[in-house]
Amino acid sequence: MPKQHHSGAEATSLRCRSNITQVPKQHHSGAEVDVIQMPEQTSLGCRSTHHFAPLLKSSGRKFLEQLLVHDSDIRAIRLTWLRRPATSNSPKEILRVIEKIRFLRAHQVHQWDLSALNPNRLKFLARIAQKTSIKSLKRIPVERRYPLLIAVTHQLLIETTDEAADLYIRCLADTQARARRDLKEFRLREAVAINEKVRLLQQLGEVILDPKVEDAAVRPDIFERVPQAHLEAAINDCERLVRPAHDESIDYFAARYSYLRQFAPAFLKTFAFHSHRNNDPLLVAIKLLRQLNETGKRQVPNDAPMEFVRASWKPYMSKEQGHVQRRYYELCVLWELRQALRSGNVWIEGARRYANPESYLIPKDEWSQLRTEFCRMMSLPEQSEERLTYLGDQLNAEMTQLVKTLTDNSQNIRLEDERIVISPLDAQEEPQRIKTLKRLVNQCLPHVDLTDLLIEVDQLTGFSGMSLT
Repeated sequence: MPKQHHSGAEATSLRCRSNITQVPKQHHSGAEVDVIQMPEQTSLGCRSTHHFAPLLKSSGRKFLEQLLVHDSDIRAIRLTWLRRPATSNSPKEILRVIEKIRFLRAHQVHQWDLSALNPNRLKFLARIAQKTSIKSLKRIPVERRYPLLIAVTHQLLIETTDEAADLYIRCLADTQARARRDLKEFRLREAVAINEKVRLLQQLGEVILDPKVEDAAVRPDIFERVPQAHLEAAINDCERLVRPAHDESIDYFAARYSYLRQFAPAFLKTFAFHSHRNNDPLLVAIKLLRQLNETGKRQVPNDAPMEFVRASWKPYMSKEQGHVQRRYYELCVLWELRQALRSGNVWIEGARRYANPESYLIPKDEWSQLRTEFCRMMSLPEQSEERLTYLGDQLNAEMTQLVKTLTDNSQNIRLEDERIVISPLDAQEEPQRIKTLKRLVNQCLPHVDLTDLLIEVDQLTGFSGMSLT
């Protein structure tokens, strides 16, 4: 038979098909069966080889092979280490996730251009590699192994970035929850002392407001009822008990500053944050904290951005000398960053769940072409001003109805501290037929002793034979 000559692409395709058909059918775990015995799926890696050609230079191949080798530094196989999810949202776990991201970025994974490959195919290859054991990946020919490793590494970088943001958000939320519990315990613990101060205030108020007591006699009369030493001690104790007007347990949150500092500098340094606002004060503050962390300086400049600081944080920001307190300023930045990530006002470069919200929308250049047809199908005006005017009128009508409802039902619905408070409804008495039904059901249920119940369960399960003697 004459020898045939093939082009490079045809030769690669033939090698892939030959490798698939020559693999003997063996009994493997479920993950290995997916790769070795399903040529229709894994051949996707062969058809995608030419898309990965720029990444398969000597350094790229060396990096991919290292993923399947045991690394003494981490005492594990690199790919297994990358695939292992975090087990908690502690600072130690957050730093481990950040270490994975830095490892992948050190090998330029974030700069890989895989746009030529269909995203669904890329996810499919990554899913196959995720389910495949290291031993099976090593047995796969390089024409299929490299596309799988490239896809899963690229996918792991995105997932790890999302994981780091998730852990950051949950860690701050848990810390804030513990701070609220500490404040609640403080209030319960000091309830007696606070009640004493209220009673003292009542005694002072009775003297001051008594019209029978002349102004010159107010002070002597007060000291007659409350000794001066007792009053001074109470005033000094008030400094310990007094809380800010907007009390949100911020000082207890700040007590865990060193706990959050274990990962906060690394988190801010690792990720690039973006916002649609020009010169976003929060991003300027993040940049300032990075500079302070890199230079080792402790003092926050007096001209540091403060526009994002809420009213509940402001009482803690300045010292007596007028300088900004680093502890509270940094914690405020971290907390507001958490809020901005959750709302989408700030996004992380390279993330999927915390990506630019506009990436979920129709691109602007395409929207200009689809706008007329879309508005016609949805029966909406093309000009945004018309739509905003309609929505504004609708909002005014709803607000008018809300004010009327609050006025007509002032006893059940009211505004307190700019919050709507709804009084609980009175419990409805159970109808007689419900009571009769409950009584009949109770009569049908047999009365069983606890010992009889344990014996019957033991006969069904045999748990007594497992008990330790």
